[in-house]
Amino acid sequence: MKKVFLFLTIVAFCFMIVNAATTFTVDGYKYTVISEDESTVEFGTGAKYGKTKTNVVVPATVEYGGKTYTVIGIGQYAFGSESGNTTTLLTVELPNTIQYIGKYAFSYCGKLQNFQLPQNLETISNSAFEYAFTDGGTTIIVLPESVKTLEHSVFLNAPLETLVVGKNVESIGDNVANKVENLVYNATNASYITNNTSGVPSATDYSSAFSVNSSMVIGEDVCELPICLVEFRTGYNADLIIPDKVQRIVAGTFKLESGNSIIIQELVFGKNVKLIEANAFPHSGNTTIVNNITCRSKIPPVVFEKETAATPSFNSSINFNNCSLKVPVGTENTYRLADFWRTFVVNMEEDEELGDYSEGQVSSDGFSFTQNSNIIETQSNTILPISITNKYPVVSIEFDMELPANIELGTPVLSTTDRTEGATISTSTQADGSVHVVVLANGTIATGKGAILNLNIVASMAGNYDIRLKNVVLTTGQEITLDDENLQFVANHKKGDYNEDGDVDIVDAQNLLDYVLGI
Repeated sequence: MKKVFLFLTIVAFCFMIVNAATTFTVDGYKYTVISEDESTVEFGTGAKYGKTKTNVVVPATVEYGGKTYTVIGIGQYAFGSESGNTTTLLTVELPNTIQYIGKYAFSYCGKLQNFQLPQNLETISNSAFEYAFTDGGTTIIVLPESVKTLEHSVFLNAPLETLVVGKNVESIGDNVANKVENLVYNATNASYITNNTSGVPSATDYSSAFSVNSSMVIGEDVCELPICLVEFRTGYNADLIIPDKVQRIVAGTFKLESGNSIIIQELVFGKNVKLIEANAFPHSGNTTIVNNITCRSKIPPVVFEKETAATPSFNSSINFNNCSLKVPVGTENTYRLADFWRTFVVNMEEDEELGDYSEGQVSSDGFSFTQNSNIIETQSNTILPISITNKYPVVSIEFDMELPANIELGTPVLSTTDRTEGATISTSTQADGSVHVVVLANGTIATGKGAILNLNIVASMAGNYDIRLKNVVLTTGQEITLDDENLQFVANHKKGDYNEDGDVDIVDAQNLLDYVLGI
């Protein structure tokens, strides 16, 4: 038994030797070897030099045992102190060889000033600068473009005059910086770090990544705004401009601090914003005031998608009283018909600076809509339905039809559906022999999917014919992609399937009866 115990003791001792990190001291500073093969070390792990040092210059390389090591990291608690104990550290210079800063590395370094981050830094760990800069006066932190990760609470309770977030930041934790006067956010496509076991953060799971008192500027190259991005603190009174490349604002993106009113002077949505989710601007407390809204898009953004609220709104606590809405020229009528945006009907105006969409047309010259490799199989007399799937209301549809010499187009008729109620259709023969078809809605053709138009094809005999649609123009205040999914011949048409839903049922019978009776 003693032999077994002795053997286990020896094994454990050897294991400790193998796994113990090599440390050494040079010029009074501690270094920990990260990789002997790559000759890299970490500076000051656990040393808490902030208690004893005032001005420190961290070297880029250090000599030890006849070998040169590169300093690539600042270790945990290298300068930091325990909770409540402000350090004596005034200045520190970090070499550009530094790739990461460890947890609590500069925590409670309240007197630290004139601080600059190294240009090859990639990761700043949890609470690295917690309660730093509290006694150092104005502090401006510019994150180098090399930074990719900001973990939780990096600058927690560290007052910053200005924080500039670089474009290459990929991951952001909660409470990164909660005392920022002015935030410049350039991260093009960052995501929010979550500890949620489901792996999916919600708007209420965490504090925001940044809390801002005075202003926020979002870079024009930003494509994605992560959840829980920013909280505007009481007293905020500035503009908020969403750049053109952002398409969606998710729930919880912009939190609004409870308490006294926050004022957003000008809220601008870029020309590609398509969706503003429920609680994109969550707020529990006094009312937030928005004075002006500008939408650069000719397509009114959808507000509260999948939301059951009777009256969509950014948030029930936001005050839009006397708020004006500016939209591009030619889009006012579209905004007046859109949910939420119609609430600004009194204070809505078109602005030439936002662009002119008065023609309201999306066209594609020479675009061909075909079925079965351009071949349509017909009987001698065939009804050829044309179907459209439109996400937005359509005012009119125009296209040209190229028909073979032995095909004639009879009088086209509209399908008997609610979407085409009151619409009219006309045809004319072009100089090149093609037939120009125009469908004019009585108002708009509502969003949906299904046949809107039946073309009467008269052929000399049954067979396969090459029939093409071209020069398709969908007149609308909305942009519709012209492809085979949006406007197409309906294949395998079932006799009696008047609403083109693929089934012949009582609804089709009622539609037919209404058509016969002229209802």
